[in-house]
Amino acid sequence: MKKNTIVDGEKKCPACGERKPVNEFPSQGRYPNGEPILVRCFPCFRSERLRQARKRGIPSRNFPVDGNKRCSNCGIIKPLEEFTAHSTRRKDGSESYGWCLECHRGYHRSTVGKAAHRRAQLKSKYGLSEADWDKMFADQKGVCAICSTAAATCVDHNHDNGKIRALLCGRCNKALGLLDDDHLRALAAADYLLAHRVGSR
Repeated sequence: MKKNTIVDGEKKCPACGERKPVNEFPSQGRYPNGEPILVRCFPCFRSERLRQARKRGIPSRNFPVDGNKRCSNCGIIKPLEEFTAHSTRRKDGSESYGWCLECHRGYHRSTVGKAAHRRAQLKSKYGLSEADWDKMFADQKGVCAICSTAAATCVDHNHDNGKIRALLCGRCNKALGLLDDDHLRALAAADYLLAHRVGSR
């Protein structure tokens, strides 16, 4: 393989013949000295991969062609309008597409999809694993840490420092939020309810 010929941070693509910045070329390995092997630019690299895939009878997956793409889940070729672009782009700045909207929605409505979403939410929002949740749930016997009657479904945490406190039911968790986690307001509310309970004068 011919060694890179880079001049002033640019390289000539042997496929299209255009000179482009080196960051518009994917690395295809490294030379013994650690220098990245740069051959074709991103568009030409993808076109060559697509050509080779077609030659071997491999269906196109993440390479849109003429405004259409084959869904990598159901395998049906659909217009790009029926796909959701990923939040991240390819290195060359172009959109990256995965499953079609129908497959995407179906997955998130499924039991498996809901469970995966729950695990991701626990980890990203609270730093909890599924095992952490299961242990807290078992320690609380599955009920809310405040009312002790409804099922524990929500993770309650300190909004100032992010520390996890306990598992609550939806109603109690919402009540704390409406009270701005202010214990004085919560005590005042309790006193108010006691003062105006049924049968009191």
